[in-house]
Amino acid sequence: MKIVKARKKDFSEIQEMIESEFPYTKKTLEKTEARIKNKNLIFTAINGIKLLGFVEFKLNKEKAGFFGMAVKQKFRCKGIGKKLFRFFLDYCRKKQIKKISLIVKKDNLLAKKIYFSEGFFKVKELKKTIDGSIVEEMQLNLEEFKGTA
Repeated sequence: MKIVKARKKDFSEIQEMIESEFPYTKKTLEKTEARIKNKNLIFTAINGIKLLGFVEFKLNKEKAGFFGMAVKQKFRCKGIGKKLFRFFLDYCRKKQIKKISLIVKKDNLLAKKIYFSEGFFKVKELKKTIDGSIVEEMQLNLEEFKGTA
């Protein structure tokens, strides 16, 4: 498996995963392409020609915003999500990012387990909800925590 920058030919498959895993975002293929043009970074995990999953984020000087990641159902529980997330963290370290923020549904225990294992901490519960779930903001200060990577 390798992790590479998403290619134009990957966008429709990425869009299918977004629609499947994050239907509440109501993102279209055009919106996904616009986010990439707006400096969002999307990297894919691939095995040969098979797209296994993706991670999306944005860098802004010394801060990064993590927008999400997904692994196709049939490739889950094989460590791909963790590898994608660690790739993201390593990318941020190389770019000398100092702080990473993300939001996560309070009941998304699988994602939160990965985030906590990498040193993220809960900042606060937000007043908004996603898909009927309370949303939490989490953060990682890369200057203070070097992680396990």
